[in-house]
Amino acid sequence: MNYYPTFYPSYPYYYPPYAQRSPAPSYPPVNTQQFQLSTQHQLELLQDASLLVNKLIKAPALLKQIKEAAQESKIATVKALLEKTGVKSHLDVVYNPDSIRILLSNKDPKIDYGHLAMAIQW
Repeated sequence: MNYYPTFYPSYPYYYPPYAQRSPAPSYPPVNTQQFQLSTQHQLELLQDASLLVNKLIKAPALLKQIKEAAQESKIATVKALLEKTGVKSHLDVVYNPDSIRILLSNKDPKIDYGHLAMAIQW
């Protein structure tokens, strides 16, 4: 008895000859001005993030104040304590019992060059 088929079904594949394929689509020229400007502003956000983290590392009392304010659901106090570190960027904070998320963005709300998000476990 033969339990295995002696042939495999063939599927109809059609490959047109290379010469008949459609040409590659044409795209407009690339403009990198906005990309360049956004990357420059990201560098500023990274510097602020570095400043913030370094200040937090060197100030365990500040860490305690921030976490205590978070436990009491005092978002404005948490934000104010983080801004005390000298960050120049706009700062948004969201936290839960496991971590704090800090979102840095441009001070001017009319201009959006991107954001930098940090998630720190606590």
